[in-house]
Amino acid sequence: MTVSRGATAVPAALVVVDCEHALLIGANAGARRKLGYSKPVRSPVPLDAAMPALQTLRRLAATSTLAGSAELTFWAPNAVLRWHCRYERTSRRAARFTLKILPEVDMGDAGATTAAPSGVGPAQVSLQAIARLAHELRAPVSAIFSAADVMAEGHLGAVEDERYHGYIVGIRDTARHLLGVVETMLRNPESAIENDANGPAKADVCAVVAEVAHGLGALADTAGIILTVDLAPRALVIVAERTALRQMIYNLLSNALRHAGPGALVTARTGRTTHGEIWLEIEDDGPGIPDAIVERTMQAGIPSDCGTGAGLGLPLTRKLAETAGACLSLISDASGTRARLTFLKATGPKAGVPKIGGKGRTAC
Repeated sequence: MTVSRGATAVPAALVVVDCEHALLIGANAGARRKLGYSKPVRSPVPLDAAMPALQTLRRLAATSTLAGSAELTFWAPNAVLRWHCRYERTSRRAARFTLKILPEVDMGDAGATTAAPSGVGPAQVSLQAIARLAHELRAPVSAIFSAADVMAEGHLGAVEDERYHGYIVGIRDTARHLLGVVETMLRNPESAIENDANGPAKADVCAVVAEVAHGLGALADTAGIILTVDLAPRALVIVAERTALRQMIYNLLSNALRHAGPGALVTARTGRTTHGEIWLEIEDDGPGIPDAIVERTMQAGIPSDCGTGAGLGLPLTRKLAETAGACLSLISDASGTRARLTFLKATGPKAGVPKIGGKGRTAC
C-alpha cells in the first residue's frame, strides 16, 4: 500500500500497538525508520505507558468509536514524533489499534511565498524559512512539553520538592505556549507576526502575567534575579489573541531577566489608567538599554541589527502590540528599564499614551 506526496509515491507507515498493556506489536519498515528501530518487530516491544499517544488511544478505547483520525505523539529514543494518524481498532474487546501514519507535508514543498510580511524589513527571513524553522522546532518543543507534563502530573512518581514541582509546571506551561506558536507558524507563517489563528477572546491580563512570571521563575533563580509581581486586585479583562498577549509579556519579561544582571530586581505590574485603559509593565533596576537600541526598537519595521543588546524581543513585541491595538512605551537609563503595554479602548490609528516618566519612546 502506498500513498502519494506530490509526484512521488511513498510506502504508508503502519504501526500496531496495544495501548492497554503499552506494547508495540508490529511496525512496517517505514514506521520502524520513523521510530528508530533498525530490526523487524518480531515480538511485542514494551513502550512507556505514559507516552501521550498511548494515553490518547486509551481514551479512544473507552468509547464506541472503532476508526477515525487523531494527532498522536510518540516518544522515540532520540526524538518526540508528532503524527497525524488514521486509526482502526482491531476489535471491541481488545485495546489494540492499527495506525496508518499520514505523510507530513515537506516544508520545502509547502509552496510558501518568499515575500516578507507587511512591515518587516528586507533583512528578515522569508515565510518559507519561518515555516522550516517551525517544522524544526516542533519536535524538541514537543519533547520538552511531554516530559514536563509527565513529571508535573506525577505519572512516574511524585516530585516531592515543591520548588522543583513549580519549575516543572512553569516549563510545561511555557512549552505549551511555544507549541501553540509553532503550530500557528506551521499553519500560516505570516501569522507568526501578524495574528493568532484562534482569534481574539476575553483574557485577564493579571492572570496571564502571573502565569508567564511563574513559568520564568527558574530562569530568574538561575540568573540570581529577584522576580516579583504586583497585580491589580481585580481582574483586568481585555479582548485579545491570547497567544499574542502571552508572547508580548514573555518577550518583555524574559528580556528583563536576561539583561538586568545578578542581584537585580524585576517586577511585573498591572493596572488601569485614570481614563480606564488597562496596562501592564515590566520594570528592572539593571544597567538599562542603550539609546540607539531604544530608538531602533520604536522605528517602523523590525530592525535587522538587533542581534545584540535587547535582541528581537522588543521589536517583535512592538509589532504584536500594534496588531493588538496597544501601545508600547519604553524608558531606559542608568537606573533601569521600564516597558509598558497600554491597551487602548479606541480602534484605528493610535494617538499615543502619556509617557511614564524619564527618557523614553512610545510606539503605537
